[in-house]
Parts: sequence; C-alpha cells; structure tokens
Amino acid sequence: MQADMMATTQTAGKVRAKFFKDGTQDYVEISAIGDPCNVIHKVRPEHVQRFPQDWAAFEAGKSEPDVVGTPLTEVPGIDKNASLGLRLKGIRTVEELAILDEAAAKSLGMGGLTWWQTAKLLMAAREREALQAVISDRPRKTRNAEPQPEA
Repeated sequence: MQADMMATTQTAGKVRAKFFKDGTQDYVEISAIGDPCNVIHKVRPEHVQRFPQDWAAFEAGKSEPDVVGTPLTEVPGIDKNASLGLRLKGIRTVEELAILDEAAAKSLGMGGLTWWQTAKLLMAAREREALQAVISDRPRKTRNAEPQPEA
C-alpha cells in the first residue's frame, strides 16, 4: 500500500495508531508498541475518537508528531545507533521501552532485555524522586507542647 501522508503518536498505554492516506481513502494502522503485528482499517469515527492526538497530527500534515518522553540514550548501554535501532522497531522513549512485556523485550535482540530492565528501574527511580519531592513540599505538622502555666 502506497501511503501519501503518515502521522504517528503514542496514545495512553501500549497502543499506537498511524493514520495515512492511500489515494482518497484514509486508513489507520493500529499496533502495540514493540510488536511487529498490526491491524489496518479504513478510518471510522471511533478511531478518531480513540486516537485524537494521532488524528490531529495526521490532519496537520505532520510526517511524525513531536515525541514526548525521556530519550532512549539516557539508558546506560543505549547509544545513538542502538536508539535508532529501537526507533525502527517502534520504540521512541524510555517510557515506551519500560512498558514492554518481557517477550517483546527479548525480541529486541542482544541487549534488549537488559535495556528493558534498566528502563523499568529508571522509571521507578524517577517516580520515587517525584513522590519524595511532593512529600518534602508538604508542610510538616508538629505537635506543640502544652503551654506551661506561668508562676
């Protein structure tokens, strides 16, 4: 299928949609991040409703929308070349790498399982840091001692 226009963006969870036009018909390719299998449908209103950001990017004529997330190169062992390889497999951020299941991580090839485990640890550490920041910003409640009567 020859695509005239494509746009992709991540939606909540592991599912991604890629809208494209073939001739006069709009299509959507739905796939799970890190999974080479996909399903292609003619675009229906429920697709636009389910993937509003993906559709907006497609309508805006973007070949690829802005990717929001942590760069893959922040994972120890992932250099620019490895990052490009992961991107070709549909993984663009550390967050996307971390949400893969074990089978998908193993399918990434040499280093994939280690990168996946490291990405999960990195995301857990960031979550702990964010929680600690929230806790430290809260005013502390202290117990005041009963006032002593003056003699």
